[in-house]
Amino acid sequence: MMRALVLTLVTLFASVDGLKLSGGGTATCNEFGGKKVVLINLNHDYMAVGMFYNWYHSAKPFLEAADAQLVIDISHEDSKELLHIPELSDHHSLMYPDGSLSTISMLRTSGVNFNKAPFGSKGFTDLMTHRVDAMKQLLEKGCTVLQVDIDTVWKANPFEDIKDPEAKTLVLTDDRRSQNPNFRTHYCGCFMYMTPKILSTKCDFFGKWVKETREKFEGNEQNALNSVLKTCGKDIEFDVLPREHYAPGPRTNWAGAHIVHANYLTGLGEKVQFLKQHHLWHKSTDIWLSKKSA
Repeated sequence: MMRALVLTLVTLFASVDGLKLSGGGTATCNEFGGKKVVLINLNHDYMAVGMFYNWYHSAKPFLEAADAQLVIDISHEDSKELLHIPELSDHHSLMYPDGSLSTISMLRTSGVNFNKAPFGSKGFTDLMTHRVDAMKQLLEKGCTVLQVDIDTVWKANPFEDIKDPEAKTLVLTDDRRSQNPNFRTHYCGCFMYMTPKILSTKCDFFGKWVKETREKFEGNEQNALNSVLKTCGKDIEFDVLPREHYAPGPRTNWAGAHIVHANYLTGLGEKVQFLKQHHLWHKSTDIWLSKKSA
């Protein structure tokens, strides 16, 4: 579901064969030395309530196991708040709205940017289609993208649930609240795995997705996604992960959930309460919040 400055997570895997561009070049997603790169979109609100800190605590072991490079998409102003999180590695990267890159280390010393990486300002400033445009920019660089909302807690390694990843075009989760299998599936914008092959679909998947997000669904990219899949579904080979591991928050299978998502809730306060109620709010998050407010 689209929200202004929604927190998302995007994982980029280095493309094995590279993506041939129209100009004859090859995109290989080598901007970060061939590492898996996890990109999250972060703002003040999700840091202030501890949501980012809590997610980082749950995801960090799996990010390390995957040897992934964390990249935080954040404004210059909000990035200063990261200085209050000493647990963050100096090697984590920052991506600013203009596409420039820095590191936590440089933020802690001088805050100077070290490189220009113009992913396209439109994809970072037009919040109506922020996630869609950002994913497209990364796919065009030959990267495979795994996006996960960050109002989540990881209980298992999601990378291991995508079988034969390089052969995929699109992997989604089912967001319908009903347990009745006869109810129409509603795919979630909270978990989307895409390979660069999706850019070459005959139906112009991304063009239609952007257009419908803006013009038909007033910024709700999840509804636009479901609408476009009705017309593009035949051109895209996609999988759906099992609900026993990836259900929406109200239908979480507590015995088998791999990611618990605090969705279908209004406001950050309710999300935090949901995670606390189910013992998914780590005590270190409250300790950090106490120290921060002292």
